[in-house]
Amino acid sequence: MTDAGQVREGLGTDVRWYIFRNEPHNRLTLDDGTQYRIPDDTRHNFGSTPWIIQFIRYFRRDRYPWSVTLHDAAYRPEHILWVSRDGGATWAKEAVTQELADTLLRVGIIAEGGPVWVARAYYRAVRVFGWNNW
Repeated sequence: MTDAGQVREGLGTDVRWYIFRNEPHNRLTLDDGTQYRIPDDTRHNFGSTPWIIQFIRYFRRDRYPWSVTLHDAAYRPEHILWVSRDGGATWAKEAVTQELADTLLRVGIIAEGGPVWVARAYYRAVRVFGWNNW
């Protein structure tokens, strides 16, 4: 988003925000038996990782883009993700819980090739500090 677009939406300009859009031929999906997809036009900032730990390569803001964007989408005020329980044949928007959103982040980081210890660290951080953003 541009600075003007961010100001217009009340997001400020201290952090760069992005608009997520699925491509029809390449929809980003996390599948753990139930499939979860990010709603189009989700505004996200690749997570709220404090700048002080981003110098560690495993914790850079853009290291696990699908997982972090899915988590950001679930943390939006509506708490809505696209969900499919039939192998992707049908999709419906559903509200998700904070616990599910945090679990999807952990599972997603591992699915994106992240080490288990990093997934656990992210999970613990959002469980401890995420409540004030939910």
